[in-house]
Amino acid sequence: MQLNDTTPIPTESKMTEINTPADDGLKHKQQQQHRSVILNSIIAGSLAGMASCAIFHPFDVIRTKIQTGAFESFSQSVATTATSTNSTASIKPHPSNGPITMLTHTLQNGGIRALYTGLSLPLAAQAAYKATIFTTNRETKRILAERRSRTQQSQYEFTSLDYFACGASSGFVNALLFVCPVEYVRSQLIAQHSKMAQQASSTSTTGTPTVKRWNGPTDVVRTTLRQNGILGLWRGAGVTVLRDSLGCGAFFVTMELGRTHLPQLTGIPPLDDTNNNRPAMIHTVLSGMMAGFAYWSVSMPLDSLKTLVQSGNAKSAWGAVSFLVER
Repeated sequence: MQLNDTTPIPTESKMTEINTPADDGLKHKQQQQHRSVILNSIIAGSLAGMASCAIFHPFDVIRTKIQTGAFESFSQSVATTATSTNSTASIKPHPSNGPITMLTHTLQNGGIRALYTGLSLPLAAQAAYKATIFTTNRETKRILAERRSRTQQSQYEFTSLDYFACGASSGFVNALLFVCPVEYVRSQLIAQHSKMAQQASSTSTTGTPTVKRWNGPTDVVRTTLRQNGILGLWRGAGVTVLRDSLGCGAFFVTMELGRTHLPQLTGIPPLDDTNNNRPAMIHTVLSGMMAGFAYWSVSMPLDSLKTLVQSGNAKSAWGAVSFLVER
């Protein structure tokens, strides 16, 4: 073909423009698929979190009562020992603070319903929990991968420390935004039930009960805002943030370690060919179990301190630690 001055010459930029719509369409489709996966993960995680919360909340109630009851018994034992000049016996945990005794006492003072004290707010917050944790963890990993890839000129491979840091950031954000106020309200309601049950059993000798009675989580929020302002709902925020940061960091790094090393131990391929090359179910389940164990192994001591602060048994986490260490 003969070209003249008016014949358009295909240049590299023109060819690029021709390919751009197809590339944009592919990129748009990938983004839609990515959003769909994220949305499905959040919905599935929220439903699983709500189911887990409903099933295991009674255990949380008993755990909270054990944590506050043991501290109160220990404090009373210290006071009794301090006033007795002839006593040389060492201080021991009160025998009535075991899980079976706490369960029996709770059922006797409220029935099955008492085991679900303070359930409504944590149950409703599960969607916010899961969306915050997984979104923050995913975005932190994305930002970290982009920055590291620029310096390495290749796809960055995460280390265990990276997984821990990304998980810790998700726990930090979630605890600061949602967990602190939600668990403060829950701890107040559970502590109220314990005090009312204890006082009801001794009404014959002490007279009319004087324990403040909350009329549900809304009353706790309203009263706290009136007396202490909005920051009152974030009582114990420091130890709560520390608990969830370390706990979520341990959770995510353990989950990744499980996914990496379990196929070698079980002999089962890491990807299931019959399920769109997704991770094998056995590895997912075992990794999740290991991650949950890691979370509570790290966070349980801090959870006890958080409960003492939020229930009003201690002014601060450091104050509770100092009291226990000095005694």
